[in-house]
Amino acid sequence: MKKFLYVSILLFLSACLGIWDKKDTPIISSEQPVINAESKASTKWKQNFAIIPHFMLNAAKVDEFYQLLKSTRYPDWSPETIIVISPNHFNTKSKKPQTICKKSEITFHNNTYTLSPFPETDCSENIFYSFGNLITTQEHGIGEQLQRIHKYFPNANIIPLILPTHLQPDTQTNNFFSSESTLIIASIDFSHYQPESTALTNDQNTIKLLTSQHWTRNEFRSLDVDCPACLYLIDQLAQKANLLPNIRRRDSSSTILWKDMQEENTSRVFIWYQL
Repeated sequence: MKKFLYVSILLFLSACLGIWDKKDTPIISSEQPVINAESKASTKWKQNFAIIPHFMLNAAKVDEFYQLLKSTRYPDWSPETIIVISPNHFNTKSKKPQTICKKSEITFHNNTYTLSPFPETDCSENIFYSFGNLITTQEHGIGEQLQRIHKYFPNANIIPLILPTHLQPDTQTNNFFSSESTLIIASIDFSHYQPESTALTNDQNTIKLLTSQHWTRNEFRSLDVDCPACLYLIDQLAQKANLLPNIRRRDSSSTILWKDMQEENTSRVFIWYQL
């Protein structure tokens, strides 16, 4: 693996005030149509960013988004490294980012993938654990992305980073910007356990915050997403690259099944970042 030339983002993660001159994105409807789908990623940057759900009701839409990234967004660009940022679903009290302990083959849903550790980060034998002669994980925030990464970007080195629900002020999360071409994916589901009308309103509020001109770090804490820290982090990293969020689509259990699923509802928003 090529040696990373890392730029520390410790101070910027600790900073709470970031002002970003963005244009407002239209308020999303129940199922958001394509916005500027034909725009290409800039080959100027070695880093690109996307928000992709891990909720797999109608998984074909997730595959469709990966295909769109590969064929339309990045037709002439192939990442050497893909960092997958995920919530910690099984240890919600965790306060530190975690990663795999060493470069290893791991299994998820009986498929095997090779993962590498995120530098200078605590490793977890609870998230990636030995099961007989295998290393496996139940963290679907990572696992659900792996088969699609393997399909669409088969040569990329995959690095998992599992975040606590909220980043602490002293979080030492370095090493995102490197000499390698890198795709950073935040594996995030949006509203949970809300009737569709509430979920849609909450998602609209999240999108408005992402595209607003003035916000603070603490505002991300109240968002109805399963990993506010993941959302905050990828948005800040994209800001450093002068990239703006672009909404591809929004759907939910209710819109997919044509029935208000009430407390069983989960929503998804598909986002890439562009100039």
